[in-house]
Amino acid sequence: MVRLSTPVGETLETAPSLSTHVGGAELNGLIAATAFGMPSTWVSAVGDDIVGHRIVRHARSYGVTTALQITDDARSGLYFVEIAAYPRSTRVFYDRKWSAASFLSRGAIDWDEQLTPQTCFYSSGITAGISSAARGALEEAMDHARTVGAVVAFDINYRRGLWPADQAYAWMSSVISAVDILSVSNADLLHLGQSADDLAAARIGLGVNTLVVSTKERTPEAIKVTVSAIDEGGVSEATGEAAIVDPFGAGDAMFGAFLATAPSRGRQVGVEHALKAALITYGIRGDAMDADPTTALDHGRILR
Repeated sequence: MVRLSTPVGETLETAPSLSTHVGGAELNGLIAATAFGMPSTWVSAVGDDIVGHRIVRHARSYGVTTALQITDDARSGLYFVEIAAYPRSTRVFYDRKWSAASFLSRGAIDWDEQLTPQTCFYSSGITAGISSAARGALEEAMDHARTVGAVVAFDINYRRGLWPADQAYAWMSSVISAVDILSVSNADLLHLGQSADDLAAARIGLGVNTLVVSTKERTPEAIKVTVSAIDEGGVSEATGEAAIVDPFGAGDAMFGAFLATAPSRGRQVGVEHALKAALITYGIRGDAMDADPTTALDHGRILR
């Protein structure tokens, strides 16, 4: 997607100009994963239009390989953001109906070509929310990933602007059995029938190998983020604070960094890198983690 956003404090109805950035949950996550050393391929669909061309150029500029359906039968997706000053709420308006990605369906992608036992398939509730056809494509991908022995990672990432909560959580509950690594918020846990007070029990209740939980506390000056990861070996946690330059993309970068580092370097290193990715992204305008983590990892503080 391409994001069009107001300056802080302006409204979409009256703003004289809008800034543009490329967004998209999975792409944001893959950009962070690539920055932390995991080769990544983005599988999706965009329109053969100037918006789609910009999205492709953006992905490739960060080293993300693309395996895209580029079509002139549908347009690329957009979303509009009204960035508010605290304590007002920032508002998001999605323009995804009839977009190229919304037409992805079962049989549209050759998953044999994309998935092997060495790969991790990663998606989110945002893609699931754009259409029933896209949900079918995700179900097919998850089933194929399980068949070939690939890891399945899923970020709940519920967005009420895309679909009703009851429909969203009912669908996500139906596919969680295929998920190995699940990223949630405390609110997600409640919707999924679990308690945020006992994360170990929540992991077992959901039936996933690893549960990644992010919590946020916002003040006028900063945001405090805690990233927790729970698996059968125990719990790891990291907490830090960042000033907010741009509120978008931090959660995606967090999960991408965790997926890139935890499997090879351990759960604690995974949550620390996930936290840093989120804090870095909060401090950069735009959705992507546009910073070299080898130099940016000294920014902010980790509290354990």
